[in-house]
Amino acid sequence: MTVDEFLGELERVRKSGPGWIARCPAHEDRSPSLSVREGDDGRVLVRCFAGCTTDKVCASLGLRLSDLFPGPPIDWSRFTPRTPEERQAAALRKLRRHLRALELEQRRAMRTLSRACLLVAIAYSDDPDAVLERLWQGAVDQLEREAAEEADAYCRSER
Repeated sequence: MTVDEFLGELERVRKSGPGWIARCPAHEDRSPSLSVREGDDGRVLVRCFAGCTTDKVCASLGLRLSDLFPGPPIDWSRFTPRTPEERQAAALRKLRRHLRALELEQRRAMRTLSRACLLVAIAYSDDPDAVLERLWQGAVDQLEREAAEEADAYCRSER
């Protein structure tokens, strides 16, 4: 895709210095916050100053990141693991990413549970620490069950 084709997908485009600015399609944009330029090699360079990622901008236009690069799309099948060791390493990387996501979700759940705990403790005049411990243990048990199920499902799919 060329920069002109990309600009054709945007609203309120105007020239600004070496590139253009336009309304970001990834969020409610009152004033243009998306910067678009053409790279030296023909790629489309995109930056939203409101904080939207390039992935999000592309997705909102129905595009992929690879569409921002000139030439034919990349054949990702060449990068798939072929040997058992490569497959095992790829599976381990995927499990680690999933574990990091679960840990992040666990931290979010802890914050939510701690707030809820205080409200419950106040409402029922119960010991806040005991309520928090019970809620926390229930959340941890649920996350551990989900992680084990995901790991089992992933291991079964790799066989």
